[in-house]
Amino acid sequence: DKLTISSATNDAIEVFGITKIYVDTSSNNVSIGGFTNGQKGQVIHIIKDNTLNSLIIEYREETGNQDIVIEGSSDKVITDYGVVVLVCNGTCWVCS
Repeated sequence: DKLTISSATNDAIEVFGITKIYVDTSSNNVSIGGFTNGQKGQVIHIIKDNTLNSLIIEYREETGNQDIVIEGSSDKVITDYGVVVLVCNGTCWVCS
């Protein structure tokens, strides 16, 4: 139920059954633009556990099957330690 990512661009991450995504930004910035196979009501915690580089959650990237919608209609950038909580409504992911 967990996944670790470190590649720079991630626009269609398979998340069926996933509840935690650990993001390794020690070598580069990491962008997340969307998911595939999320289920209505599924909750994912995206965890950045270091202060190197940035984690970018992309607002409506349009390349993933299930886009991420964020209050304020802009990307969410985390430069320090941080956790982002996303909830799937069946067609997209809502960011807290």
